[in-house]
Amino acid sequence: MIRLGIWQWQVGGARNGDLRNYAYAIQWWAFTGFAIFFWARLIRDARLRDLPPEPTEEPPSPGQYRRYTMPQSQEITDSTADPERARYNAYLRSLDEK
Repeated sequence: MIRLGIWQWQVGGARNGDLRNYAYAIQWWAFTGFAIFFWARLIRDARLRDLPPEPTEEPPSPGQYRRYTMPQSQEITDSTADPERARYNAYLRSLDEK
């Protein structure tokens, strides 16, 4: 890719500084830079993958499951105003008992 960039630069110079050829030359050199950058990243990631993990001071403890409890507010317990809500709350209580 570097040689293609050099060739493109020479073609640009032969055509009295054609801007398109100079842009292509810079583009080839940018492709070379990206290829080298990503190749170095691949090598680095492969080396890091082969290293053993760093020991931790304390093993993580699994979180405890806590049962969900419905909030006890006046809005939820006052189901006399809405009979549909009262039926739904009764349905939820029956599911909770099962």
